Amino acid sequence: MVPKYVSLCDYGIYAQIRSRHSAIGIINYFSASRFPARLRFDVISQWFAEDGEMEGNFTIRVIAVAGREGNQSAIAATSPGTIRFDPFTHAAANTAHFDIQVPAAGDYQLEFYFDDRLIHTLTFPVIPED
Repeated sequence: MVPKYVSLCDYGIYAQIRSRHSAIGIINYFSASRFPARLRFDVISQWFAEDGEMEGNFTIRVIAVAGREGNQSAIAATSPGTIRFDPFTHAAANTAHFDIQVPAAGDYQLEFYFDDRLIHTLTFPVIPED
């Protein structure tokens, strides 16, 4: 699987009839006046099956992690959901909501798993407000 797009936003929905996402408030970074800080956001994504990859139903899970490579810990995760790849477009869409607490400023990462296989990561910074 490869992402067509993966974005963080204040609110995201997927319109099945139109086969498209709508996103309100695209987020490039988060800021907080004190830590630990609570962050609420949605992740919208669309995925393509690559040549030779099986299509149909997959389990998708998104996990938010803190820390550096080799010393990471999960701070939040979505419940496993089902995502279906369309046999004609070879694409599938997903929307996930997060309400997490981050312990300190720094870089955090979202990990995207299909059937327990890590497919994509997205880093998002959390900075202290001035």
